[in-house]
Amino acid sequence: MKAEELKVGERVRATGRDTRGWTTTREGFVVVEPKNVEAQWDRSKRPAIRLHVDPNRDAGPTRQNWLTVLPGTEVEELDA
Repeated sequence: MKAEELKVGERVRATGRDTRGWTTTREGFVVVEPKNVEAQWDRSKRPAIRLHVDPNRDAGPTRQNWLTVLPGTEVEELDA
């Protein structure tokens, strides 16, 4: 499934970049709808998708659970 198609409550594993620009993988529940953003990516601004993925289904969006991916990035759906 593409990152921009995710819905709140879906359990996923996604790889993207964290707040520092480091590649990271997050696994858990999508806690808010994916958001279209403009993000710094390889020294230039690009359209991107901001995801918030947390092991706790009831978590809110925080810098600790955000992940930025490029549009069209495939995300692995996991069993709930």
